[in-house]
Amino acid sequence: MEKGILQKVKSTEKYVLQDGKNEIGRSSSCFITISGDIDISRFHAVIEKTNGEFCLYDSASKHGTWWKKKGLLHTFNRLEKQTKQPLSDGDLIRFGHLEYEFKLENDSISKHLPDSIVTSDFSVFEIENDYEQNEPVIQEIIGKSVSIKKAIKSVKKIAPADLISVLILGETGTGKGLLARVIHNQGPRHKTPFVTLNCAGITSELANSELFGHEKGAFTGALKQRTGYFERADGGTLFLDEIGDMPLDTQSKLLRVLEDGQFERVGGEETLHVDIRIIAATNCNLEEAIEKKTFREDLFYRIKGCQIDLPALRERIEDIPLLVQHFLSKLQILLNVPPLTLTPHAIDYLQSYSWPGNIRELYQLMQSAAVCAESSTLETELFTLLLQPKKNISSHVKPSLNNLSSKIQSLIKHEIEQGHDPKIIERKIDYMFAKSALDHCEGNKSEVQRVFGMSRTTLDKRLNYEK
Repeated sequence: MEKGILQKVKSTEKYVLQDGKNEIGRSSSCFITISGDIDISRFHAVIEKTNGEFCLYDSASKHGTWWKKKGLLHTFNRLEKQTKQPLSDGDLIRFGHLEYEFKLENDSISKHLPDSIVTSDFSVFEIENDYEQNEPVIQEIIGKSVSIKKAIKSVKKIAPADLISVLILGETGTGKGLLARVIHNQGPRHKTPFVTLNCAGITSELANSELFGHEKGAFTGALKQRTGYFERADGGTLFLDEIGDMPLDTQSKLLRVLEDGQFERVGGEETLHVDIRIIAATNCNLEEAIEKKTFREDLFYRIKGCQIDLPALRERIEDIPLLVQHFLSKLQILLNVPPLTLTPHAIDYLQSYSWPGNIRELYQLMQSAAVCAESSTLETELFTLLLQPKKNISSHVKPSLNNLSSKIQSLIKHEIEQGHDPKIIERKIDYMFAKSALDHCEGNKSEVQRVFGMSRTTLDKRLNYEK
């Protein structure tokens, strides 16, 4: 029997399609959840298998679902709403900026492929094929380092154990949120809600309403009934992010519902019951917080069913080339830029950097570099500027370079959200980069040409661009 496979173009990411409807979109309740692209709707499209035939149709998406027949030279065609398009082996499908190829594979070939997985907003990784042949592949996590393989091994054991709560420890930017979603998607609740609660953003005053919801008229300003985080996560997974920063008063409110799964909405009398799996994460040392009496000891033991430690990026530098390769492939599609590579010296430079922001910082650096690149080969000098090592920056030019990477990141995010032409975005980034390069070289255009390999003509053209 042939199985339908949806594979992301220029990626090993695959989805095995099931009988019936396979919903595709950004919502965690979809069979195939694709995040990280604002042009993909929550419920974007459906691939439906009936009587052995696969058909594609659009689910009233905002930006449309696009289809192209295998072997034809014409451009993608936008599908009419709810009009079913039969799929053949090799057909191309586009959701937002992402392209996928539909394939038909023999069941004996595809039986070891993973079920539906979820891509990440900032990191989708792979591991080496050192697993048993009948073992599922966890494609969201990349790395060949011993530490990341240890984390992967823990996920494979913990994810199916639905009743076990999980505590993920790691520095900011190491991918704790991604790992929590992987555990959810590899477990028995993978088709149920995955709800994230930022514990640092919950104040003691609003804790009851945020956690448990409230009834209409419960207090001034309660104009309608509100559903709390626990109720939203019922049947699925509640991810308690940055739980170490939760106010102490709120911790006691949280503990009760974690113990018995019961609560009442603010202003309500009905006792509600929820069935949820708890995954918590923090960059704090909770045992030290207990000694300082800023974290409840009983709550600590309630959330620490199993513990996974995520290493800092500086502790797994052998994974950096793999991460860079993946990020650049992803950004090529997202930002509509040509394929990019790094010189060996540039890779060495990145592996020598301390990475205080970990994987998140690496992704943002690759995003900035992708739009600032002068050629298809990224040199060390570009990363030297974007990472702004203090030893290379004189005091009077520091302000011009300070936060350049974050400014570029903010600009890219704003422009993409506004739906602006990628070429306009690129010109704006070119201006910011040229201006900072000139300031870095104290106004000496010849020095800019020497340090950054930017010709005088290119520099003048970029500086004259009107933002």
